Order: sequence, then C-alpha cells, then structure tokens
Amino acid sequence: MDTETIIDKTTRVKGILTTKDDLIIQGVLEGSVRSTAKITVDNSGRVIGDLDGNDVEILGTVEGNIHAKDHFLLGASGRVEGDVIAENMRVEDGGVLHGTVQTKKSNRSKRPEKKPHG
Repeated sequence: MDTETIIDKTTRVKGILTTKDDLIIQGVLEGSVRSTAKITVDNSGRVIGDLDGNDVEILGTVEGNIHAKDHFLLGASGRVEGDVIAENMRVEDGGVLHGTVQTKKSNRSKRPEKKPHG
C-alpha cells in the first residue's frame, strides 16, 4: 500500500526532508526535498528550496530548482522561480515558470544514430 506524508496548511518546516513516500506540501517548507516517490506542492503550498522526486506536481509556489526523474506537471495555479529538469513535462494554461527547462530522454528511448550516406 502506498503511503503519503502531508505538511498541512498550518505547518512550517525548515531543513532537509528525505522520504520514500508520496509527499503533499500544503504549508511552507524552507529547505530541500528528496523523494523516491511523488512530490506535490498543493495550491496553498510554498517551497523555498530545491525539489528532487520521481514525479513532481506544482499547484502552489516553488522558489528553487526542480528535478523530476519521470513526470513534471506545472498546474494552472502553479508558479516556479527556478530551473526544471524532467523526463516528461506538462504545463497547464496559467502556470508560470521563470527559469530554464531541460527535458531528458532515458537511454531506453534513444533512437539509433543514423549513418551518413556515402
């Protein structure tokens, strides 16, 4: 069974957070997060620091860099001030991103190089 950790609207956390569970941030987190699961910054959530997760969904505000090993979603209410690296990315209408974006393809999806003719 999958479990999740919730930082609710009334909670403010400072420091480094590491988890194997899904994480939902509804309050404020100052620091960095590393998860082998999904990180969600909810509409009321705010992160000042970097996020590193398998899947990352931003509906609130992030001031920091994001690395999503698989999927990144910037929702319509989301705002990111930082750089994003993700395998797959989707930005909904209204989502705001100030920073650079880099998508990475895994080795299994690389196409063979074409040999020049001649």
